[in-house]
Amino acid sequence: MKFTKNLLMLLMLPAFALPVIAQDSEDEDEGLEIVITTAQKVEKDVMDTPVPVTVFTQDKLTEYGINNYIDLSQMVPMLEITDSNNHGAPVITMRGVRSNNVTELGDPAVGVHVDGVYVSRMQGAMALLFDLERAEVLRGPQGTLYGRNSTVGTFNVVTAKPNFEVQGGSVTIDAGRMDAQALRMHYNLPITDNFAIRLAYMEEKKDSFITTYLDASQMDHRFMKFAGVDLSEFSQIGGDYNNRHMSDHHWYNGFDGWQQRPLSKVQMDPADSYNNVDQNAFRLSALYDMGGDRSLNVQFEQYENQNAHWTETPACELMRGRPTVNYESWNWGGFDITNCDTGFGGGNAYKAYVNTPGMLDVVLTSTRAIYKAPIGDFDLVAKYGYQHLEEEAHFDTDMGHGNWDGNWNIDDFVAKAKVFDVELRSSKDEKLQWVVGYFMNLENNNMEAHFNGLEGSDVFIQPDRQLDATAMYGQATYQLDERMFLTVGARYSEEEKTDVGGRNFRCMFWANGCAANPYDGARSRDAAWTRLGYTPWKNGGEFLVEGVNCTGGYGCLQEVLINDTSAEFDNLDYRVGLDFDLDDNTLLYAYYATGFKSGSIQDVYRRGNNTLHPEGPGSYADTSYDNEYIDTFEFGFKRRVGKDLNLSFNAYFSQYDGKQESGNVPVDVISAMGVDTTIGSPTFGQMVEQDQVVTRWSSQNFGEQEFYGSEFEFNWNPYEGGNINGYIATMNTKVTESFVTQVRYAIGFAHGRPDYGSAVAPEWENNIDLLGNEAPYAPQFQTTIRYEHTFNTPVGKIKPQVQYHYETSAYLSIYNIDKHVDDEGGYGTYGCTNFGAADGCAYDFIDLPGYWAQPAEYLSDLRPAFETFNLLLTFEPAEGSWYAQAYSYNAMDERIPYHRAWEGAVPRGGYSGPAQYGIRFGYFW
Repeated sequence: MKFTKNLLMLLMLPAFALPVIAQDSEDEDEGLEIVITTAQKVEKDVMDTPVPVTVFTQDKLTEYGINNYIDLSQMVPMLEITDSNNHGAPVITMRGVRSNNVTELGDPAVGVHVDGVYVSRMQGAMALLFDLERAEVLRGPQGTLYGRNSTVGTFNVVTAKPNFEVQGGSVTIDAGRMDAQALRMHYNLPITDNFAIRLAYMEEKKDSFITTYLDASQMDHRFMKFAGVDLSEFSQIGGDYNNRHMSDHHWYNGFDGWQQRPLSKVQMDPADSYNNVDQNAFRLSALYDMGGDRSLNVQFEQYENQNAHWTETPACELMRGRPTVNYESWNWGGFDITNCDTGFGGGNAYKAYVNTPGMLDVVLTSTRAIYKAPIGDFDLVAKYGYQHLEEEAHFDTDMGHGNWDGNWNIDDFVAKAKVFDVELRSSKDEKLQWVVGYFMNLENNNMEAHFNGLEGSDVFIQPDRQLDATAMYGQATYQLDERMFLTVGARYSEEEKTDVGGRNFRCMFWANGCAANPYDGARSRDAAWTRLGYTPWKNGGEFLVEGVNCTGGYGCLQEVLINDTSAEFDNLDYRVGLDFDLDDNTLLYAYYATGFKSGSIQDVYRRGNNTLHPEGPGSYADTSYDNEYIDTFEFGFKRRVGKDLNLSFNAYFSQYDGKQESGNVPVDVISAMGVDTTIGSPTFGQMVEQDQVVTRWSSQNFGEQEFYGSEFEFNWNPYEGGNINGYIATMNTKVTESFVTQVRYAIGFAHGRPDYGSAVAPEWENNIDLLGNEAPYAPQFQTTIRYEHTFNTPVGKIKPQVQYHYETSAYLSIYNIDKHVDDEGGYGTYGCTNFGAADGCAYDFIDLPGYWAQPAEYLSDLRPAFETFNLLLTFEPAEGSWYAQAYSYNAMDERIPYHRAWEGAVPRGGYSGPAQYGIRFGYFW
């Protein structure tokens, strides 16, 4: 790594001479391509646009292997986009600002638009980047020109429009490692001289890079049938099985009362395993020129994702060399886990052991219409969008790292969204240029979902969750003199979010004689949920087990949440900017802008008769959260040096308040039946009355943060046939306001807690103050450099290209583990604190030295610095409309953690895949 950094610094030295070299070069080539953007709602050269914006044409998207938004990571300064294990939607981080809530209640910090039409559901972002004119990535608050969100930036996808003059198309095919196959094609057909249609299609498939095993040592076998596997395919194992999976050591294996023994593993087909790719989309676009500068573009688009969902794998680098872990209550009955070589079937980190094969079935249908017409001295642009999303999914939540056999199921999720956006713009070339608009976003969500665990299930019925968002926005630029321009803008937003009829139910299989032993002889739970053929909600709320109605109480369908609630949010954003044309080739700009993302409603928890909370039965815990805000000052310059060098630089300072951070929040402590998993206890493996902490997934607002950084982008033709382009970016972040919150990272294990209840109990010893912490996904330095050279030969052009990316370390959570080693609380135990007390004990928490139970390096949420290489070789014949390309992405097999999480004492995460290489062939006519 050190050698590479030194080499990088050496390669960057010529950059100081770029202006001189470029000015002295002879005008023998055509120079850099002019790139157009509509970042400010009018088409302009990107070098004349006074905002930081990175633009990719379709040719560059294909060449760089960018098929979806996740692939844009490392291509844009301080942008990181990762997959999520919920709803199949990406999580976007820009300049350290992100939203990790991709549910129907969450909103992204970066708005996504297609031809200026706001995209409500992010699932479609996984395949929007096909058959485009360009993709634009704007950085900084953009709310005064866009109707919703865009707190820290905006993506705008500009689709390729039908052409009235050319009948033709293209086909591009890919084939690569892991049986990767991709097809992209389009066909343009002029019908008349003023009406044309364009059809585009994409399909992509790829085997998983993870070796996935169905693991029958995990007790719940119900979902294995979805992989076409029967229990007869598993056999009992015995003797020395220390080198198998840790699930073989779960407390219930070998316990006579549960009739469960360690069983063998069956490897899944990689084509149907977690982290595979199986998606397709098509777009039909029609353009009608009505004459008089009036036009109507109507688009119909459908995207399908039918992959096997996404999962995490063990974080071997955190377990390697750590002290012996023998935590009996943390899931494996005295089995030591000190590295990936034991307990995970060998040291291959790309492995997963599951009892629930993953499934994701998403169909997203979109309709868009864009009408343009002059109205007197103005231009009207009216945009309409409709999205219809249907989703079903299930995935394993513990991967055998915990002994509760959890899985999450989206039984039926339907989201409908309408967007209206009407703009009026100045059309004459006058000193005052302006745009005003009205925006409306209506959304309705209907979801049935449930979570399964060893002790029962939680059911979520949300038949009517609605969003009603409106905004008035506008921006004007006035030419003060020949070279100076003043810009002012504002947006007023109102949003209402409601939940009508939302209910959450708990199903405890243990009480009132209701399925006291939930497994029959075939180890198949007497289940009650939709995917297994039964929906309690649709059967009058009556669930009979052996003639006993298990509805309510401790039985099935105990109503725990009544989510009839609503909330309203509003805000005024504004922007003030000053631009100065230093000369015909140099633009200076500065602006101050604010951004806003609304809060949201959440589950309203009602405490039942078994609550131990001091407020008692019938009391409520409202987990809704408030708005988040950002204020940004930014300045920069853009300069053309001759026709072979473009330079862009910007620096920014942002204050961020009310950050919405999502996770499990404690809302109650209840008395409930549960399994005694304490080895050596006389009631081990039996149902006993327990105090259980209840948590709910929610978001919380925490205090102020500061961000500042700089971004330098360059594009240079140093000689005929050569090109160097890329960026260099820096960033620093800090939480500047005290905010005390519970640690939701490595819960229990990090503090040495004996069980989950004491780990999440809302007590001071589980909390830390985030003051001074850094934002997640915010490296202090980052660069991407691409170099290519075109060799002109008698038979055609040969173009090799290398892309290099490097970035420094970055935290993957807000908790910054290594900054809190000496905090008060944390690691400790419970016992007598005062033998002279009235009860002779004064049982309470005893603080032990250090905040963490393990050395910080074995709990770390800090991602190390990393570097990647992409290699491409392209051939374009001298005659013929085709090209061939060989590629290798992540050529050095770098394994990059994009996400970190814990299950008991097992760290895990989402990682980049190994090197992907293949060939690509394109034909045009």
